[in-house]
Amino acid sequence: MVTVPITLCLTIMVGYIYGGAILFSAWEDWDTLDGSYFCFISLSTIGFGDIVPGDKTTGKSQDSGVKSLELSFILCALYLMLGMALIAMCFNLMQEEVVHKMRTCSDVLRRIGRCRR
Repeated sequence: MVTVPITLCLTIMVGYIYGGAILFSAWEDWDTLDGSYFCFISLSTIGFGDIVPGDKTTGKSQDSGVKSLELSFILCALYLMLGMALIAMCFNLMQEEVVHKMRTCSDVLRRIGRCRR
């Protein structure tokens, strides 16, 4: 059985959230903290709705502004869908690793119990 270390999964998740934070801070003129907050809240499917991408640009009526807004929403949706799949995969891999370690500990404790008898 091949296992993926929990630290690698956490590194991938933190890197993806931080990359999204930088991306959204550039697109939306947010702070990096606001971008990381939005990415974490959106990818963890909590979604409070207090920070919304494109919220300040919806008032533009120019044609190029609308096209860039549509592209921004498409890229945002792709980022979020890929991110949700990535987060779910990492959670699943971490769960498998924890279950594997618990079974190993259980087997060791059983063997220790047999040796004492």
